[in-house]
Amino acid sequence: KQALTLLEQALLTAKNIENISLEMSVIRNMGRNHLLLDHQLEAQKELRQALLLSKSTNDKRSEAAILIDLARYWFTYARWPEAEKFYESALCAADELQHAVLTAEAIYGLCLTEIMARSIIELDDPEDVLIGSATKLKQSLSQIQQTVVEAEHLYQAERYFHKGPDNVPALANRSFVEPIVKWILGEGDTPVRH
Repeated sequence: KQALTLLEQALLTAKNIENISLEMSVIRNMGRNHLLLDHQLEAQKELRQALLLSKSTNDKRSEAAILIDLARYWFTYARWPEAEKFYESALCAADELQHAVLTAEAIYGLCLTEIMARSIIELDDPEDVLIGSATKLKQSLSQIQQTVVEAEHLYQAERYFHKGPDNVPALANRSFVEPIVKWILGEGDTPVRH
């Protein structure tokens, strides 16, 4: 909560000096903090506002990152269709930038969303669910035209997810990078390096 107080002060400063990029960054961080504190409505409001500001300033990198934040927001509240939609939008935005790390985060998030949407974690093997969804996921990932994703980028995305509010405790000790590389990225047109 102390972080939010500091962010509110930073937001006032950003508005006073009329720095829209700084304002967007502060609002995004406020949204992320609200998500960590489980303030659902505030988190959504701040993240959407940050997305609008990123679009108004044509800040494509921030736009892609905020789309991932919004996808993670929906994932946190088990709203799989919304999470999928935002991950797919983030995937397009990240690929347009040729930003491998953001592309990997979107890929990993999309695959994890598919696992959560199509399984009962305590009963189903998540890797089997991932393999069963390979055709659908490959279709979503076919929009990657410009970005080469390395396995290390996916491992980095996985570590990032394990630390976030959308962490799934039942999956925390499992890695899905190798199955993603093998079943989703390895046989398609998506460039991937091991």
